[in-house]
Amino acid sequence: MSSQTLCPMDCPRFDSCSATKCPLDPEIHSRVYVPSDRVCFYMQLDAKALLTPENRYGLSEEQVDGVGKYTEYLNTPMSHSEKGLWELKLQLSKMAQTPVRELKLSAKA
Repeated sequence: MSSQTLCPMDCPRFDSCSATKCPLDPEIHSRVYVPSDRVCFYMQLDAKALLTPENRYGLSEEQVDGVGKYTEYLNTPMSHSEKGLWELKLQLSKMAQTPVRELKLSAKA
């Protein structure tokens, strides 16, 4: 893994995204998720176990790793003390159970 800092502006969906919690944002822990907020497209893919190093959907391997680490963080008991994370975890859990829609993004990175 390179020493490059992950940044929301490097995300292929940055221009159209309105997710409060971006796993590529170095300040993610200072952002507050509320139930009506949008959820990161890539976190949704990760929750459905679709975002993998082989199927990156436009992200670099480092970015895929960043999304995975944040999703993993959401599943730790400590993360629930951060405001809004319980709701985000519940939302991702519900999304993981919904059918997969056709993805319009190339699987190439």
